[in-house]
Amino acid sequence: MGEVFEYFNRVRNAFLQEDGKEFALLLSLRNMDIVGSFQSLGFLQIDVETQKQLEGDLNNMWKAVSSHLHAVATLHESTLKDAFYHKLQCCKELRNFVADLQGVVWPLKAFEQCFFDLRLLFTRFRRSLGEEPGDACGKEETNLAESALNLMFQETIRALNNDRTEGSVSKKMYIMPITNHLFALAFQTKKFAFLKQGMTTVDKCNKQSKKAHLVTYNYYRARYLVMEQNYRKARSYLQIAYRECPNYSTKNLQLILTLLILVSLLEGVYPQEDMVLPEFVRIIRAIKMGNLCEYKDALRENQKFFIRCSVYSLVEKLKQRTLRNLFKRAYDLLPNKQLLQISQFTRALNISAKPQEGEEQADDVIDWEYEDDETECVFVDLIASKLIKGRIEFNRKIVVLKKESPFI
Repeated sequence: MGEVFEYFNRVRNAFLQEDGKEFALLLSLRNMDIVGSFQSLGFLQIDVETQKQLEGDLNNMWKAVSSHLHAVATLHESTLKDAFYHKLQCCKELRNFVADLQGVVWPLKAFEQCFFDLRLLFTRFRRSLGEEPGDACGKEETNLAESALNLMFQETIRALNNDRTEGSVSKKMYIMPITNHLFALAFQTKKFAFLKQGMTTVDKCNKQSKKAHLVTYNYYRARYLVMEQNYRKARSYLQIAYRECPNYSTKNLQLILTLLILVSLLEGVYPQEDMVLPEFVRIIRAIKMGNLCEYKDALRENQKFFIRCSVYSLVEKLKQRTLRNLFKRAYDLLPNKQLLQISQFTRALNISAKPQEGEEQADDVIDWEYEDDETECVFVDLIASKLIKGRIEFNRKIVVLKKESPFI
């Protein structure tokens, strides 16, 4: 029991010295010394020991400590779902503790740490079910995440933003890191209801945030804009994130650069050669040449990488840009620019979809011949996507393109 006594002493000293860093460490699931010491404790023993500490205004703090220790003990039994709920309760008690101490900022570091633990527990819980972060969430996981999302936004971000007490300016520093946790959970669960309001709140106080939090926020903000197909604005956020991200954060740099390359390509902007990852070299070459066969081969070759980075669907969208460039090359070669037969573009599609002389075709690729009806569908899609300006006359089987800059 000496370790328990020492732990409670450290919590009390952290409070007396207003040491937010130490307090956060004591409430972190990543502190393996504490986790290892308390995993063998039963719930009853935890409740008995924390009950001795309850005193006046500090009740909510000790309740938060008790919920944290319950989460630690539950982890020992490998019940991640229960550990998540205990950690969520810890966050709620901490929120009450911060509300009791008006104008006090130091406990918010622990608050942020607890939200980080919630994210880790949620990811571990999904993996225990055989799911990955990019997979669709089941009903059980969605309910877990929604309770955390509601706490993060409705009861925390909004409260910090509306706080007008002494020290409220310093409190706003924690809005962005908590919003980043909100983003991370929202993208796993595909629940984006709180994000717009959260982003509006962050934009008012982002000058008070640390550079690391700004990099993360700009990355997630760009991902949200990509989802809304606002590629131009997303590109500007990614450029800021890439510029500000430290060189030693290689994993983060790769994530940002992967999305930046894709967003640039979707905008029709080809990135500089020194900024291109090896997995994109063939894709970019295929898009420039309008080579459907090479595009499909490159997509198949790097499929695992694109899925791991959660950008496979975006890479698939680049097929439109490849088709647009193919039709432009065919258009430039045609002598008569007024009457463009659908059959002429069908021929171009069939040539581009097959391996060129000397190239090998993958064994699992089925030979495919495009017909005029399918070419018309491709044109309709490109016109609707505003990559080509023109119209199709279906009865005459011709395409009429704008005289000036028909390819956008």
